[in-house]
Amino acid sequence: MVNEFRVAHEDRLFSKELSETCGKNDVLHGRAKVTQEQLHVLEQFLAADLPVQLLSQMTTLDFEVRKDVMNVCCALLWPDLPEEVAAQVMEYVRFHPTLFNKLMDSYANEE
Repeated sequence: MVNEFRVAHEDRLFSKELSETCGKNDVLHGRAKVTQEQLHVLEQFLAADLPVQLLSQMTTLDFEVRKDVMNVCCALLWPDLPEEVAAQVMEYVRFHPTLFNKLMDSYANEE
């Protein structure tokens, strides 16, 4: 239960940071501006391999927490992410050895 709470808390913090990031538009480019602090949070999130770790725990999490995990994964793939964020996410997605397997495992689980 403590692990579920920690995962849900980290998930919500990242979702909040990501939604705040996407709310600040760059007038010149039409894209959201990213603060250095927000970029640092994303770097830590990816460096800790949290997306895959969260996906790995899907079968042990409560329904509401699973929804939060999927919301984070979906948010990482939004098409209008700021360029700095999108580049880091794409590198993570393209070169991670097990990310797609974890996504497919989660999809295959009917719960």
